[in-house]
Amino acid sequence: MKPAFSVVAGCDHTCALLQNGDVKCWGLNNFGQLGIGNKVNQSTPASVVVGKASGLLAAGNSEFYACALLTGGSVKCWGYNSSGQLGLGDTTSRGTSASQMGDNLPFVLLTP
Repeated sequence: MKPAFSVVAGCDHTCALLQNGDVKCWGLNNFGQLGIGNKVNQSTPASVVVGKASGLLAAGNSEFYACALLTGGSVKCWGYNSSGQLGLGDTTSRGTSASQMGDNLPFVLLTP
């Protein structure tokens, strides 16, 4: 068993940041909110393809998304994005295919 550094709970899904920087999520995944590149629900923790994280910021309670603070201070968010809650300047949901995650998942721009 790997020790968790932090855990965030969303609407029917949960994500944990492990001490080694890996992120794992489980639960409902109908909008890609688990960040595993598909829409398959997970009853056990699955690895998120996002990069090494230093913190988990959110797992949306009223919407289906999650965000991670990556090593180096950048932020990436994935899942449902109907109102722009991912902070990417659009309303495109991300995380439902492998091609949307990892290096293909854009960083949230925190400065103008």
